Amino acid sequence: MNLNPLLEPPPGASFKDLDSTLKECIARFSHPKDPLAAWKTSFDEWIEAVKNFHQAEDRHIYQDEQPDEVTWRFHRFLLHSLIGRGEHLALQLLSLTVAEEEKPKQLLSLDAFLADLRLTVETWHKVGAQERPNPLAKYL
Repeated sequence: MNLNPLLEPPPGASFKDLDSTLKECIARFSHPKDPLAAWKTSFDEWIEAVKNFHQAEDRHIYQDEQPDEVTWRFHRFLLHSLIGRGEHLALQLLSLTVAEEEKPKQLLSLDAFLADLRLTVETWHKVGAQERPNPLAKYL
């Protein structure tokens, strides 16, 4: 048993990836002439994950008077994971063969979510702000 519930695996976690894969396959099967169908399914799932993250963030960061170190690290981990997944979606979109007017429209929405996540990283985790000498300087 873990003392911090944030570190517990979510119920049914092993089926989540399978569920996402099935949704993408069904989208491809249902719309074989639309190369964006599976991508849009993944994008919609990512947006839902971002919304769920913000709801949890509200509970664990904004409403909690003093989040502990595990909560802050978990918050940062989730932010970077969501940003990484969003960038992966952008790369997938750019590699698709679709009408060129579709890509900028979809990228605009995706980039708006990414900008919001990056702003949250900057706000809460002060990326690049060094109050002491960089301990990695001797390796760089």
